[in-house]
Amino acid sequence: MSRRSTRLCRTTDPTQGIPLSRRHLRRRIHRALVPIAAVPLIITALSGSIYGLMLANNIDAFWLLKVHTGNFGMLNLQPYYSAIIGILTLMIAISGVGLMFGGRRKQPTSQSPEAKDPESRYENHRT
Repeated sequence: MSRRSTRLCRTTDPTQGIPLSRRHLRRRIHRALVPIAAVPLIITALSGSIYGLMLANNIDAFWLLKVHTGNFGMLNLQPYYSAIIGILTLMIAISGVGLMFGGRRKQPTSQSPEAKDPESRYENHRT
């Protein structure tokens, strides 16, 4: 396995030996998926915008329309490109919403030791 994939699969922080929370693991997965999903979205947005600008100036760059729809020369993804973009967009949106609404940290109550001394939660952690 590559170094990046092992970082995603770890359930403990290697520097401190502390188990990762579900929220932290979801963040890592989201951070790994975003660049993968962003590439086809950026390619589609840029090629579509540039094609529209060029067409407005009476320049027909048909090859940009092919790139916009998923035809990358030797690699023709046109039959699947819309589905790929849709699925990637949904995955990122769902994981982002899950991060936004899922598993909020609990605020320390006045009864907890953390409320009395907020620095006490850092005593067992290495710096």
